[in-house]
Amino acid sequence: MHSTINAARGLALALALSLAAVGSATAQESSPVGDWDGAVTPPGGAAIPLVLHVTEAEDGSLAATLDSPSQGAFGIPAASAVFEAGQLTVAFDAIPGGAGYEGTLSEDGSMLEGSWSQGPGSVPVNLTRQEAPIE
Repeated sequence: MHSTINAARGLALALALSLAAVGSATAQESSPVGDWDGAVTPPGGAAIPLVLHVTEAEDGSLAATLDSPSQGAFGIPAASAVFEAGQLTVAFDAIPGGAGYEGTLSEDGSMLEGSWSQGPGSVPVNLTRQEAPIE
């Protein structure tokens, strides 16, 4: 009888832990925090790889930096980063002409589907979440 009770307790604990893990994964999937990889392809031009790094401060606000490895530019700070209703909007005032990214987070949290704008132009850019940090 005691072994049956201990087995039931063990099963209940395992179930609780697995549900907690699922809840944590779901929370991460609904957040843009992480490293994102993609490329901007200007009309008639070659693809320019981009890496977007999104972090969350203790107060819950977001911050972002951008890398353009092929251009030797790393850690370009975002003037603002906002995530509302599944949409990430990031502005980069330090980029000539003003630039920004606006994308919608996919249901599974693996992709941002959106566009890159710079000056008067805009091009579609999809970013893929990276499991390991991109350096």
